[in-house]
Amino acid sequence: MSDITATDTVVDPQPAAEVAQSAPVIEVKTGVKDFEAAFTFVEQGVAQLGSAAKDELKALAQKYL
Repeated sequence: MSDITATDTVVDPQPAAEVAQSAPVIEVKTGVKDFEAAFTFVEQGVAQLGSAAKDELKALAQKYL
């Protein structure tokens, strides 16, 4: 049998600078005064109207809650 030598090599696929640039961008939006009320409003609205209405319900919650 032949002798096979294996070595462990650590390869960094992206340098740290590139990782920082590709991090997700988080939009800052205005919040609601009562998070629990807004969450409940959206949750109940989705239950009644379906998930297609979720974005509109969130917009209404931001505007009125």
